[in-house]
Amino acid sequence: MDMNSWFDRVKEDRKNLSFSKTFACADLSSECMRTFPFDLMKSLPKEDLANKMVIIAKCGSSWEVDISKNPRFYYMEKSGWNQFVRDNALGKNEFVTFTHKGSMCFDVNIYGKDEKEITIPNLFKKHIPNEQTMFTIHSKGSGCGSWEVWCLVREAQATFSRGWSKFAREYPIEIGDKCTLQLIKPNECVLTISNKAKEEEITVID
Repeated sequence: MDMNSWFDRVKEDRKNLSFSKTFACADLSSECMRTFPFDLMKSLPKEDLANKMVIIAKCGSSWEVDISKNPRFYYMEKSGWNQFVRDNALGKNEFVTFTHKGSMCFDVNIYGKDEKEITIPNLFKKHIPNEQTMFTIHSKGSGCGSWEVWCLVREAQATFSRGWSKFAREYPIEIGDKCTLQLIKPNECVLTISNKAKEEEITVID
């Protein structure tokens, strides 16, 4: 996403009932990070405040977060909030917007400035149907598991973006590793890693 598109998206989010947070502090579960803005909560219907907060990502994943109130402000309870933070591997200076859609449901947009991306060769790129597609990556070897990663198609190349950092850290993958992708379904692939360059080679970009 280029800088103009990024600003346009943020401006659009702020036209609605929304708030934003930057995930750069040491304690992401601090009271400050979990507090709702006063003006936002004042603008919401009182009946909405009796509901749990539901955070909804583009990929369809969602997180329920209990809401509590002290004499000064409303805040999100740690358990649901911490799960959202962990699942999205937040904490590397991401800028995150939460846009209210009614009944305490919030669409979330995550703008990462330091995301590692993985470039995808043209041979694989032709199988990607849309500009933004969520892939499930299955791994082989000692790091067996599955991860959901967004793929972004640009004019010059396609890249794996949001979700890739979490996958790379948990597998783990190091900068310079040689990877092979095998497409097994339209939105699923198997990743194997070796030290030898292969035809379907992809390289982690720092």
